Amino acid sequence: MLVDVGELVDMTAAEALSFSQSGHRLADELAALPFPVIAAVDCAALGGGCELVLSCDFVIAGAKGTFGQIEASGGVIPGFGGCWRLARRVGFQRACEMIFTGAVIDAPTAASYGLVLETCPSEALMSRCHQLAERITKVSRHSVAEAKRVLVSAWGLPPSAANAMEQGAFVSLFGSEDQRARMQEFLAQPGER
Repeated sequence: MLVDVGELVDMTAAEALSFSQSGHRLADELAALPFPVIAAVDCAALGGGCELVLSCDFVIAGAKGTFGQIEASGGVIPGFGGCWRLARRVGFQRACEMIFTGAVIDAPTAASYGLVLETCPSEALMSRCHQLAERITKVSRHSVAEAKRVLVSAWGLPPSAANAMEQGAFVSLFGSEDQRARMQEFLAQPGER
């Protein structure tokens, strides 16, 4: 999603609401996908771009990656969930600093903040993302989908509600052919226990 700031200058409140709703829908749909979403960033992810990155499960940044919630520089705030998603990812104080100052940070700084999982040279970025994806594909896709659902949905719930959600997902995976085969395979591997 590329945004021309020139289009925002004369936007009415009604248009801004529609724009924000569209951005929220896109970010929410990315976050709700039943499989991990890996963002490979080797350019500027600013404003709405940073918000879309925050809706991904993993972010790996190349050397040219930069990140920022720069909206306050334009007299607004993040409109696609960037305030709360950034606070979840980097913590409250760091999110305040980034949003209140409109700071643009480089990839190593983003990694130190926890905004990105790791950095790598630009030429290795896609290879590194593929390696992570391959590691994920070795485990149960049903387990990954349920774990992601609980991780996303239970955030902010009281512990009792989060526990109930996790317990329901845990129990739902038992008795499947996938679960039985994977546990039997685990038991058959010497030295793994």
